[in-house]
Amino acid sequence: FQLEAIAHVANACSVVVSAPTGSGKTVVGEGAVLLALAAGMRAFYTTPLKALSNQKYADFCTQLGADNVGLLTGDASVNRERARVIVMTTEIYRNMLYAAESGDMVGGLLGAVGVVDDVYAVVLDEFHYMNDRDRGTVWEEAVIISPPHITLVALSATIANTEDITRWVDAVHGPAALVQSDFRPVPLSFGFARRRGLEPLFEPPKTGRSEPSRKASSKRRKKGERLRINARLLEEPTTLELISRATRSRSRSSSKLPPRRGLSLSYVMDNVADILRVARESRSRASYSETPSFPFVVRCLRRKNLLPAIIFLFS
Repeated sequence: FQLEAIAHVANACSVVVSAPTGSGKTVVGEGAVLLALAAGMRAFYTTPLKALSNQKYADFCTQLGADNVGLLTGDASVNRERARVIVMTTEIYRNMLYAAESGDMVGGLLGAVGVVDDVYAVVLDEFHYMNDRDRGTVWEEAVIISPPHITLVALSATIANTEDITRWVDAVHGPAALVQSDFRPVPLSFGFARRRGLEPLFEPPKTGRSEPSRKASSKRRKKGERLRINARLLEEPTTLELISRATRSRSRSSSKLPPRRGLSLSYVMDNVADILRVARESRSRASYSETPSFPFVVRCLRRKNLLPAIIFLFS
């Protein structure tokens, strides 16, 4: 997908790249920067956060030399006059475009008129921020008012409406192509922690791997196969009783327990609302003896060489 996306950029065609985190979308953005330099033009690389802009600025300084790279954020302005590659927040780029239209000074930018005339490509990193409720309009405005000669390179995590977004970019800015990949080089693994330890949430696939990759999971879904919940987790009487009561409450006509080793993820998800409702109703009399402590979970993670870790608490 990297080669395909860079080929579009080389043909001055804007591109929306949608791929999982860690799959190498940044290579497409860096390729666009190099193509701009090879054409004797400039490139802008935008990110949604100052910290990301600072990181990319440091990366480009290492790759291209500090004299060729500039930085524009709300906190810093470095080498903005001479740099062939400028890293900035998306808001700064949007403001620059408005300044170029009006001739005003925006965000400390002087002489904004013509400032994007020699820009070949603009990389919009983390483009899925356009779906953000509060800040998404910044990305919309940046696309709409970008001059048509600029090749937009939108790098996005996997989102549901990439085809719609690409058609919209094509309509409001110019020719645009969609490049997608569902391959996850670093597969996601799902575990379940209890007092007995940390165990896989799903049964291992027939290939013998401990966890399915996104690509393999996608193939199984197309074949109608389902991920199976780890049977050891379903041997707990409390778990079976909880699911059984939820299932019976949904369909009073049947009191049959779901098959212990045949219980699939889709079965649980189909009944998740009832399962959660029964769990809430049972909370006052539920036993927390199976709830592991944080120190215990950390020890389990350390034994499996899974540290450092981030714990999210949802109230």
